[in-house]
Amino acid sequence: MAFYTLAKMDLLHKGLNLNDMQFEALSSLFQQIFNLQNAPSEIYFKQAVIKHLTTAISYITAGLVLKETGKKPEKRDRMEEITISFMNLVDEHFKTERNLEFYASELHISVKYLSNSVRKIAGVPPTEILSDALATEAKTILLNSSKTSSEIAYLLGFSDQYAFAKFFKKQAGLSPKFFRQMNSISNMG
Repeated sequence: MAFYTLAKMDLLHKGLNLNDMQFEALSSLFQQIFNLQNAPSEIYFKQAVIKHLTTAISYITAGLVLKETGKKPEKRDRMEEITISFMNLVDEHFKTERNLEFYASELHISVKYLSNSVRKIAGVPPTEILSDALATEAKTILLNSSKTSSEIAYLLGFSDQYAFAKFFKKQAGLSPKFFRQMNSISNMG
């Protein structure tokens, strides 16, 4: 509790007038990060979760600063809007749509403008975002089900289990079978 009191005093000292609810929200996020950092390494996607919790803290803090200063958030530019819309479309369609032409068409822009926008805002090409979404879903299925590679290939829209295995090995560095075996061994111990 002393840590929280010191942290609150430090934030207040720096000019953020936090009410108890705002402070508790931030404290809770910091505590979750602390707990994850000290958790066993077997927790899946640990670093990704920590990254997203840190992002949440950044958004909350930015909102508090904007409120304190009376400023409104800057309006997003066109490339930011395109990137956010692209990522939302990826969340909906990544299992069935892998061609950038589909996403560009849905956004009523060219593939080149889509690629340039996503690269500028996200720092990676849109194809990497699509591949990451597929790889994450594949890992989730492998870790949380007993589905075969053929079944997973079908679920994720691959032509066959070999195309899926080739994609997965490129993304994860391991075959789907070995990935499952390695993670089931680490969960037992």
